[in-house]
Amino acid sequence: MRVYADTSVYGGMFDDEFVRASETFFSLVRLGRFQLVTSALVLDEVAAAPEPVRLLLEDMLPMSDVVSVTEEALRLQKAYLDNGIVAPNAASEGAPL
Repeated sequence: MRVYADTSVYGGMFDDEFVRASETFFSLVRLGRFQLVTSALVLDEVAAAPEPVRLLLEDMLPMSDVVSVTEEALRLQKAYLDNGIVAPNAASEGAPL
């Protein structure tokens, strides 16, 4: 199963509220239960994150498919925003969720 991880998934490892679930998730990725998918946008966002988040992403990159942002992804983002599935502050202009 391919699972997309956005920036918040990596940050979750260092947030008391999400650390347990995040540890389980990344353990399952390491065991090969999930194929980790991330995007070039996440790579850019994590570059400005605290060092532990950057190191986690670097550690997971060999197990990850890095995809580009497509027009289809941007349309999906717009549909999510238009239908109130996510709040407008969850996405920056022109960047996928």
